[in-house]
Amino acid sequence: HSLVQKTSRKWSTCVGLSPLKPKSGIYKWCVKIETLGRRGHCIFGVATEDVSPNTYLGQDSSGWGLTMNNEIYHSSRSQQPEKALKLSVNSVLEIVYDSNENVLHFTDTANQAGTISSKIESGDKTLYPAFSLFSPGDHIVFLSLTEATRMLESPASHQNLPSTSEKQKIAG
Repeated sequence: HSLVQKTSRKWSTCVGLSPLKPKSGIYKWCVKIETLGRRGHCIFGVATEDVSPNTYLGQDSSGWGLTMNNEIYHSSRSQQPEKALKLSVNSVLEIVYDSNENVLHFTDTANQAGTISSKIESGDKTLYPAFSLFSPGDHIVFLSLTEATRMLESPASHQNLPSTSEKQKIAG
């Protein structure tokens, strides 16, 4: 599956279908940044089902997200992590949500730049994988864990991903 931003410089947030229930374990999904529009604003993270589709992830209390500028947003407040990932076109971002500890982990697997972790306060709310795109041309692709592993083993395979119809559901 993939998401492409079509509108002109307007935030759009999409929420996945697979629920990440509280105290139910660890969830992992991967996203490849396929292309970036002029400004390249993408945000990756989690949200409740009532997050607004017309804002960016983290603008309100319903979402938590990592920006391309390495800021974690929630309730319109940003937190600057100690580490910085080098997200760009062809980056593969592994997102891990530990629902037992309420911690989000972001790893740029293509650039081996380390991991950013953020404690989130979601209470007993069910969360969902979520993404926000801003610029026309921003395009992300959801990868199965098998595809992401293959890309790590062979960076040249970035160009040989299966078609969108072959993608698996995220976080499930």
